[in-house]
Amino acid sequence: MQDNKYSREKLGDQQDSLQLVSSFVPENSKVLDVGCYDGALGYHLITEKKCIVDGIELDPKAAKEASKHYNKVVVANLNIDDVTTDLDGGYDYIIFADVLEHLLEPQLLLSKLKELLSENGKVIISVPNIGYQGVLASLSEGDFPYSETGILDRTHLRFFTRKTLKELIVQSGLYPNDIKNVILPVVDSEFNHYISKDKIEEQNNYLNTFPDTEVYQFVALCEKTKSVEKSIGSSKNKLYQRFKSKLYWSIDDSEGYNEANSLTIYNNYDSESLSIVYEIDKEIKFTQLRFDPCEESSFFYLYRITIKSEQDEILFIQDLNEIKCAQDYMKKYVFDNGTLAITSKGSDPGLLLDINNTSGSLNDKNLKIVIDMSNIQSYKNIDALLSEAFSSYRQILDSNSWKITKPIRKLISLKNRVLKNSREVICKVRSLGYGHLIKKLLVTIKTYGIILTIKKVYTALRHPINTNNEERYEQYVENEQYLFSRETSNVEDFIYKSDFPLISILLPVYNSNKEFLESCIESVIAQSYTSWELCICDDASTESIVQEILNNYSLKDSRIKFVISEENGHISNATNQALKLANGSHVVLLDHDDLLHKDALLYIAKEILNDTKVDLIYTDEDHVSIEGKRKLPFFKPDWSPVLLYSQNYIGHIVCLSKTIISEINGFTVGLEGAQDYDLLLKASLHAKNIVHIPRVLYHWREHEQSTAMNAQSKPYAHEAGKKALNSHLTKKYPKQFSHIEDGDNLFTYKPRFKIDSSIMVSIIVPIRDKVELLKNLVESIKDKSTWLNYEIIIVDNGSIEESTAIYLDSFSKAPNHKVVRDNSDFNWSKVNNIGVTQAAGDVFVFLNNDTLVLSEDWLETLVSWALLPDMAVVGPQLRYEDGTIQHAGIVVGMGGWADHVFKAESAIHSVGPFVSPMLNRNVLAVTGACQVIEKSKFEELGGYDEAFIICGSDIELCLRAFKKGYSNAYIADAILYHLESKSRSSFVPDNDFSMSKEKYEPFRTQCLDPFYNKNLELMRSTPTVKL
Repeated sequence: MQDNKYSREKLGDQQDSLQLVSSFVPENSKVLDVGCYDGALGYHLITEKKCIVDGIELDPKAAKEASKHYNKVVVANLNIDDVTTDLDGGYDYIIFADVLEHLLEPQLLLSKLKELLSENGKVIISVPNIGYQGVLASLSEGDFPYSETGILDRTHLRFFTRKTLKELIVQSGLYPNDIKNVILPVVDSEFNHYISKDKIEEQNNYLNTFPDTEVYQFVALCEKTKSVEKSIGSSKNKLYQRFKSKLYWSIDDSEGYNEANSLTIYNNYDSESLSIVYEIDKEIKFTQLRFDPCEESSFFYLYRITIKSEQDEILFIQDLNEIKCAQDYMKKYVFDNGTLAITSKGSDPGLLLDINNTSGSLNDKNLKIVIDMSNIQSYKNIDALLSEAFSSYRQILDSNSWKITKPIRKLISLKNRVLKNSREVICKVRSLGYGHLIKKLLVTIKTYGIILTIKKVYTALRHPINTNNEERYEQYVENEQYLFSRETSNVEDFIYKSDFPLISILLPVYNSNKEFLESCIESVIAQSYTSWELCICDDASTESIVQEILNNYSLKDSRIKFVISEENGHISNATNQALKLANGSHVVLLDHDDLLHKDALLYIAKEILNDTKVDLIYTDEDHVSIEGKRKLPFFKPDWSPVLLYSQNYIGHIVCLSKTIISEINGFTVGLEGAQDYDLLLKASLHAKNIVHIPRVLYHWREHEQSTAMNAQSKPYAHEAGKKALNSHLTKKYPKQFSHIEDGDNLFTYKPRFKIDSSIMVSIIVPIRDKVELLKNLVESIKDKSTWLNYEIIIVDNGSIEESTAIYLDSFSKAPNHKVVRDNSDFNWSKVNNIGVTQAAGDVFVFLNNDTLVLSEDWLETLVSWALLPDMAVVGPQLRYEDGTIQHAGIVVGMGGWADHVFKAESAIHSVGPFVSPMLNRNVLAVTGACQVIEKSKFEELGGYDEAFIICGSDIELCLRAFKKGYSNAYIADAILYHLESKSRSSFVPDNDFSMSKEKYEPFRTQCLDPFYNKNLELMRSTPTVKL
């Protein structure tokens, strides 16, 4: 027959609405196709799925065409005729594909025809979405363009959103079991002419206030509500008293998710919290799970996800930080206690869980997936809830009782703070000793003066240690003038006894913001150190104001000089041109929109005078907000090449000797965006003396074009940095380096190194009973590890339980499995040294029996780092069972002895006030719960010191390696669980304190751990600004 707008020769791809409709229908079903037209859908179901299909059609000619394949076709006007008597009934599926929008009373028809369903029959509905972005874009132009086809078809009498479609379904005595989306880019729709580049930002702001704007059509699978009505009861005021949560499993990563592989739980809206339990039979094998909490725009809190056995034994705890949102319109927020807050602007939220039961502890077990969460709340209520909370807060602040009691509150608050901090001070004094306290007090008075020392003590008592870093940094900035005044005076006295070194400041500019550029130059002129020159290259700016500014300043101050490029050559070339103007022994890099602290060059000059051969100097930094407020300090560690390979942590200020810059031929043209990073990497190959000044001497301005405010502003810089790092590591480790992988966040990287397949790894595990812990560890090693050339050596130190003996006997019969028995008194160092005597490996992995492997490439990651020629001991990221950090490197001196920095913090990437716990970095020490070291280096160092009994020798081995010139590293890319001290008591003998007191020096009390920062509190494991 002749084609018209409803004619279809065949079904389209997976995003075609009829294809989605068809996907709901299994083979050999009896189907009623309402509004079948010429039968394209029915023909597909008949030929491909062997279905029996009846049809209803308004157009007699189309009905005649459909009847060539259909079992029966009834010609009827559904707005007038009653067709129920003309049909057989007993249908497994009744399909309304793009029909309901043409009807006067769609609810009436749905209610009637659903009576023709079989007992378990379902209804499938497809309708266009009136909330589609194309429609909204046309409305934003004041238009509503009816057309011959599409969403605004002239024959459409009804229009639907997801919400109104659900209401229609429920009011018709059905329940929406599943609603799928047909996505169509607006550029491919009939509304494409409403979208243009000049309107896009305005339209995006407008469209972002609406749900489902990317959805062109909805396809709903519905079931009769007889099973639901019972639970709803007699209430007639609520359409939805329950909502549906679904768990999908993927059998094959390539196949995705479907309804056949899912479980559904109905939840009551009026419950405050939910504990949803899905039971999965052991016969079902899955590679990933997806949890859909509801089918509406919403927000909720996710507390925990636990996998249990039939007997409720905990088999696995999901790390909530690793959960991914399935949709772009979802966001997740991590709280300090590990709770996730999830918001979903769209109506199909989904969470992806990287869990599989194809191997490991979940294999061949009937499982319970337990999801503990808050009840869902409407997404649109977020603003109302925040407004209500703020309003209540303001009412309290404005009340007379609040104002009257202000003096009393201040006294009580001060008393509480003093008492709280007094307890902390007492604990600190006891741990350090009174002699050390008096010595520290005298040093503080000598350094800062008696007035500032008193102020520091007063401030410490007034401000609790747990005050947030934003508030503490405000206080730090207030104190800075006192802090720097004494220190600056000492620096000036030192400098003025010497010849002033000339420092050249390189400043490339191009069409710079007038205010920013003038402020930048003023910050140079204001320097307390005066022996400087400012070398500027204007990279062919097209805005005349730039040259005006440079002319004015060069006339005012002879130390300012500039050159103008004939053509724009970009920042690397411009900086090289500025370098040609430089006469100083050292050059400082400055960005045109940033600011120098007034004493920045003074501190740099002091380091140059300390050692005229210093190659590289860098400082701490902070941000300056648009309003001019200093914020977000970054207190850096001393030179940490491992961290530099993960991220350009050095940033600003950078000062380099002119000799080094000439040796490396300046900036590399072609690596714009990462030119500073490339310069640092090249310089580090030649630099012999690198100095870090632990003071905030550079202020990084926040604005929309700056990565200080918007990391996405220079996406090309990430790839440029990757190229620079690849070039550097190829030269630094020509035999070991393999390639660079992208980090989990922008501007972060994961270097990978080669391992010869012949490398044998010896995993040494000391135990004393606790066989269940050992079983779980061994199973996780076997199930997770992708590096297979390893042996496991169990050193049994006096186990007495029969279950242990049975397991070890079975264990020892497996290839590359050894059991060594030692019945002497427990000595951690000795037990591990005994394990070494039986090891055949090239690399040793010392591992606690209360650990579990999480990342599959943990062995090759750790071993490859340990095999680097300048590396000694490396350790992984360890997490508690709740997913928070247990180990991310050790700071010697923390807590008076040594402690794990970031302990109990969330495992998320964040920079400031210290480095991110999710990046690799140099450390003085890593925990003995998992230490990896090359055999030859372990033997060179002499093994663990057996004078330690229980703890301390792990740190001492690292310090010994560091003093011999080796590096130690925390490798965040390798992740294990550590069930800390479950294998033994937490008792530490006096002997180990005495040994640590001696062996941890000079870093415990005499000088600071070089890989931490003096501006951070040592008495707290969470990096906290020190006051």
